[in-house]
Amino acid sequence: MIRRAFTLIELLVVIAIIAILAAILFPVFAKARDRALVTACLSNMNQIGKGLMMYVDDNEQCYPANRFFNPGSPYTWKRALTPYMKSIDVWRCPANRAQLAAGSRLLPFSLKIGDESNALDPAIKADKSRWLPSGYAYNGGFFHEQNGTRRTSMIKSPASLMVIIECRTANPDLGPWTYNWTTDVTGALPADAGNGGKFSAFFTHNRRMNIVFAEGHAQAYTLPEVYQKNLWGVPETDGYLASGRAYSFPNP
Repeated sequence: MIRRAFTLIELLVVIAIIAILAAILFPVFAKARDRALVTACLSNMNQIGKGLMMYVDDNEQCYPANRFFNPGSPYTWKRALTPYMKSIDVWRCPANRAQLAAGSRLLPFSLKIGDESNALDPAIKADKSRWLPSGYAYNGGFFHEQNGTRRTSMIKSPASLMVIIECRTANPDLGPWTYNWTTDVTGALPADAGNGGKFSAFFTHNRRMNIVFAEGHAQAYTLPEVYQKNLWGVPETDGYLASGRAYSFPNP
């Protein structure tokens, strides 16, 4: 029996069919992968929310400060909550490439340090196994250390006041004033407007970011919603809040 080889036209038809199927299926697979990463990040945020509530219960209904300036051993809210976590991996959003973002307001912008406390505490700086990634920031609009101790009794609607938000910066906090900060995808540029960065200092999944609220639950919102709903918890007369509401945000 003589076997007939494929003709060139038949081969081209087969290749075209494969190309069409790939064009259809690859976006489906990519979306499925993105959904899996969002779910993993939201799981992290739920664990962080539970840890936050345990911290509050153990500290007379007080929330951690943004920064703790202990002599010789300064640290951030993230390190204060870490003892309540099963693993430091909970601080890693699997989709966020800015896990070792550069610099902060207290450190040179050239340093790729992750969490600010990695470089501020000499003992931790020397032991990279104790380093914490960046990727999640505190609500500096309400919980900044300059605002003093924040207690649960001070919050009228804890389910609508965010505490922790996704980010691309080594700064431990973001506030309503950071609406126009930009960086690159890895957080390697200074978080200042006009620095040439193409991405927002806030990190999002398909334009939605996971947020932990003051009573511990986690939920996703868009950045414009954060400003429109005033999830910062700042006075409505706040100029940065108004500017953020009118701002056309950079790429997520």
